[in-house]
Amino acid sequence: MEKKDKEIYRYVTEHCPYCALCGSTSFLHRHHIVYRSEGGPTDYWNVIVLCERCHQMVHSNKRKWQPRLQRILREVVVEECNYDKNIKEYIRSVPIKMTGKII
Repeated sequence: MEKKDKEIYRYVTEHCPYCALCGSTSFLHRHHIVYRSEGGPTDYWNVIVLCERCHQMVHSNKRKWQPRLQRILREVVVEECNYDKNIKEYIRSVPIKMTGKII
């Protein structure tokens, strides 16, 4: 794993130590909104913390959850998790994507 990836994982996990959907603090996973298998990078705009149950639910219906998670990350997580101002602006500046394509 690259150093930058580790830094992003650490930052996201430290600033948001609970599930972005249900608030659980148990069995947390870092989820790539645009899947790595589809070209989604490990980047601030593409990584969100989910508990195991919500992570499984999200993977059961990508088409439904991918755009929702992008909006949740931009509108809720960056504020509630006290992200740095520069990171908030960066996340919000990236166009919303679906499977690696700008929509």
